[in-house]
Amino acid sequence: MSLLSKIWKDPVWSGVIGGGIVAVIGAVATTVQGGWTTLGWYLIRAWHWLGESSSSPNWLLLVLWLSLLVVVLALLAVGVAHLRQNQSGVSAWSYTHDTFLGVEWQWRFGKDSGKVYAIVALCPVCRCQLAPKYTHGADIQLHCEFCARSVASFNEDFDDVCKRVELLVHRKLRTGDWKAVESSVAGSAFR
Repeated sequence: MSLLSKIWKDPVWSGVIGGGIVAVIGAVATTVQGGWTTLGWYLIRAWHWLGESSSSPNWLLLVLWLSLLVVVLALLAVGVAHLRQNQSGVSAWSYTHDTFLGVEWQWRFGKDSGKVYAIVALCPVCRCQLAPKYTHGADIQLHCEFCARSVASFNEDFDDVCKRVELLVHRKLRTGDWKAVESSVAGSAFR
């Protein structure tokens, strides 16, 4: 029973089974109503119509209409594939981490504005948030309190470093480079 349930949930097989059911019902209904002779007459009439001419041969019109049908179906298939790709869950909103300036960063997006906020630097070893430690004036070191290691040094204020990271995030969003980052971590525990 589980095999039948599995096949029925598959979109291709459910379509094949549904088409078979409709074909059987149609064949039974046609037999009961004596419609096979009528159907045969229509098929013979269609065959004769192909040989007739209007301003151009009818068979040529049929080939052109069938070609148009193939093009329309191909466009529909591309549209459906595009919609399914957009619904796959990978979007610019899922791009919430990357490595910039030699440091791994994580952030969030504003729901309505798309603004990058809550930018934090992460320790490459223990994944703890790095704390900025000011050394001389505005110079900072990004330091991990958990494993006591310095990860990076900057000659500017931490807010300025975060603004640079925000600009780099927006650049990757504009160019589409964020997709390479998301595809490289698909299935990782960091997501």
